[in-house]
Formats: sequence, structure tokens, C-alpha cells
Amino acid sequence: MAIFTKEDRIEISKKLTGVDKEIQAADDQAARIVDSIEKADKEDAPNKKLMDDRTLFINPYQNELKFLDGNVRTELTEQVVIDSAKRTLNNSFFPNDPATSLPSVSDGVWKNLVPFAGNHGVGKTSFETYDGPVQRTEQDIIDEINAAIVLVEAESIPERATGQQCEAGTPPALDAYSPYDVIQDLLTEIKTLVQEWEDMLNDELITIPFGPNSDPNTTRQSGNDTSVSDINNAVFVIDTWQAVQDFDITTSLPSDCDDYYMMVEGDFEQAKLQPTTLQLLKDELFARASYIAIRESELAGNDYLGGVTQDVNSGEISAFNGLYGERMRFIDLRLNASGGTLSKKIGLETASNFTGGQKANAENARAALSLVMAATLAIAPGIDTKYLNVKDASQFSAGDRVYVVANDQEELSGSIVSVNNNRIELTFNVPKKYTTVNQTRLYKIL
Repeated sequence: MAIFTKEDRIEISKKLTGVDKEIQAADDQAARIVDSIEKADKEDAPNKKLMDDRTLFINPYQNELKFLDGNVRTELTEQVVIDSAKRTLNNSFFPNDPATSLPSVSDGVWKNLVPFAGNHGVGKTSFETYDGPVQRTEQDIIDEINAAIVLVEAESIPERATGQQCEAGTPPALDAYSPYDVIQDLLTEIKTLVQEWEDMLNDELITIPFGPNSDPNTTRQSGNDTSVSDINNAVFVIDTWQAVQDFDITTSLPSDCDDYYMMVEGDFEQAKLQPTTLQLLKDELFARASYIAIRESELAGNDYLGGVTQDVNSGEISAFNGLYGERMRFIDLRLNASGGTLSKKIGLETASNFTGGQKANAENARAALSLVMAATLAIAPGIDTKYLNVKDASQFSAGDRVYVVANDQEELSGSIVSVNNNRIELTFNVPKKYTTVNQTRLYKIL
């Protein structure tokens, strides 16, 4: 067993008899923090709503844009914002990993009060990149369709109309027709690409806010209406082209190949690769490609997504443009390290956890120290007699060797003569200066 010095005994007894006060102080502090958290939450709520309102429009425009430029943009979630307020490793708005260099933060650590705007704030990941590889775009498909059409147009009109080639026979054999694999394969390729294009157009269509009051910004709503109309027109042309037969299979073909290859478009029924029908598709491909460039620029511009201009050295934001800019203002109101409403709330929650830890530590200390000492506070001052009234006498008995001390007073020692409820008779007097104010206490080593 350990041998305790006088100083050891005094400190252990002080800790044991002060635990209840520590726990009560922790509980009181926790209650005050709970009230403060509720107030902070109410303060943060409108800023969160204003931020979320912008995100509500940013997400569909980001989704539409990926079909045009191929970049998959990240959607801002509340968890991303919370992780930033908590300074979680590799969080978005306060990068904090020295091992991860970013294009705009070379040492990986953001040192400014204003949150960093180059990641989720503008549709990028925490590593200042777009999410995943560049995806296939409308323009990619259009380019491939046009490339296939160039090959089709190098073939003869009769072959484009019928999908058949005529091969001259060696007399007495007659000229013969057979499927022309080149043109048939090109039609299959174009049909597949056109269907892929239409599927992408339909996927794109459902991302666009459309209809009365779907976006309160009249400039954006007008642009959305135009975008929807352009897609619907493209889908109509595609459907019209798809409805035309693949090849003319009803027109009677001449028995002589020379006559066959002298036939012109008007000699056949319309088919998908006939010049007139194919021109409808070509015109729409050209028109759509032209509009894609316009819409891509529009979505990235300041009437739509826009952007944020930030000095990475000071953190100062000099330009808030478009929806990204508007949202970043509210992100800053929530996350700014100097008074951001969510930062304040998270700080209080951290303090609450710390207070809970203080309480648990006090309880653990009592459990541990109670293994070596029994101690109790006096509930009345000494009166220069051998009697002392204590808070809890249950661990004390006649004959116990005990000590009495008060803060800034000498340690007294002796034995217990008798215990009567909470009144203890000692073998020594307890002076009047041993009061409840200076934490007079009775203790013994176990």
C-alpha cells in the first residue's frame, strides 16, 4: 500500500470532498451551454435556409451543364458544411491536411478566417477537382453522328436508299443484289448514336427548372424556357427521322446494275439515309451544336452559376457572381471563423462535450480515490470542542484514526471516540476557524 505524506492526504481529501461541487458546476455550465446552443441554432437557421435556397437552383443547373461540358460537379450537402465547421480532416471550406497540396493552397492548409471558396462552393470536391472523369457529352455524340454521315454521303444514292449493292454477273449469269454491309453498318451505327443522343436529351430535359415560377429569376427562367424548347425540337426531329423506314424495300429494282446506279433519289421511297431525310437530321445536329455552345456559356455565366474571386493569401473575396457567389455569402455568414453562426454553434457543442468530459473525469476521480480514502465535509464549523458535524458519517466508526483539515489551516489528527448519526466525537478539539466556508473535512486512509 502507498504511504501518503500529509500533503498527499490533504490534496486527496480536497479532491474527494470537492467532486460534488465540480459535478454541479459542470451540470450548471452544461445547462447554460444548451441554452446558448438553442440560441445559436436559431441564429444559424435563416442563414442555412438562404444558403439552401441557392443550392436548390444550383444543383439542377450543375446537372444540366455536365451534359454540355462533361464535368460532374459536386452537390453541397449540410454534412460538408458541418464537417468544415468542425475542421474535419480534408474538409472543404477550411483545408487542413499538409500532406494534400491543392492547386490554390499549395501547403494544404487554409489559414484565413473567411472560408475557402474553391471547392464545394463552386461545385468541386474537397481536392479542388471535379467529381470523377469527364463524362460523355452531347457534342461528343453529335460529332460521331456527323462523322458517320460523312461516310454515308460518300456512298451512292441507290445504296443509301435500299441498303443493297448490285454486282454484275458474268454471262450467262445475271446481275445480282446483296446487302451492302458498309451502308447497313453505318445505318446501325447512326441509329444507335441517335438513340443515345435522344436519351441524353431526355435526361437533360428533366434537370431544367421549367414552368411558371420554377425559378424566380426572370432571366434564368427565360433561358430555361428556351433550353426546354430547343431540346423538345431536337427530340421531335429525332422522332421524325426514326419513324422513317430504314431502307426502301418496295421499289422494284432494275435487273441491270448500270440502270440501278443511274437511279436518283426521286426514284425511291424515302428512307433514313436518303439525302432529303438525312438533311433534316443534319440540320438539327448543326442547330443543336450551335445552341449547346450558347447554353454552356449561359449556365457558367453570372446570370446562372457564376463564380467567386478570392485572394488565397488573405482569404478576401472580391467578387461574388451568380448563384455560386450568392451562396458563398451565406456560407461565409455560417462558417467564418470570426463569428460565423454555424461555427459558433459547433464551438458551443464542443464546449458541451468538454463539460461532459469534466463531469465524467470528476466522477472517475471519486471512484478511484475512494479506493484509498474515505472523506466527508463538515456541515457546521468547529466550536473548539471534540465534536464535528459531518455530511456523511457512514464510512466512519469509533476507533478509526482520522484527520481534520480546512483550506489554509493545519491538518489535525487523532481518533474517533464515537459516532452518533452525523455527529462525530474526536480525541482532539476542532477550532472555530475550521469552517464550512474553507472546506473543513474529515478523512481517513483505507
